[in-house]
Amino acid sequence: MNLTSMPGFGDEATWPPYSGHPNDPRADDDGPSDSAIGDRAAELMETPGFTPFDPQNLCEALCEADDQAVTRLADLLREGDTAAAGQALEKLTRDYWEAAARSEAERQINKEAENHPCAGCSSRRCSSCDA
Repeated sequence: MNLTSMPGFGDEATWPPYSGHPNDPRADDDGPSDSAIGDRAAELMETPGFTPFDPQNLCEALCEADDQAVTRLADLLREGDTAAAGQALEKLTRDYWEAAARSEAERQINKEAENHPCAGCSSRRCSSCDA
């Protein structure tokens, strides 16, 4: 084998088999923490504090909406297109509360990881966790 075809440091041919380490470039971008955050956010969306169509939550979403979204909603109502206005209102509130739930889920999971006894695995269950 000549030097031009011999793998060197950093070449994938010299890497050990994939073991699931989060810093391995072969790791999926959508790691276990992303799916855990998505699962937790879905759970939160079922709780009263994050239910989009609760009157108080609906009011908060409208108050926090950008002017362009509110103007679009008002224009649809002015035109008498109540079906489109309802869909726009549903999307506006659902988007607001899904983002809020995802943010809260991420905060909760990060807090759990900080309190996890094994700092090396970030609560992804390793041999130290199971011991």
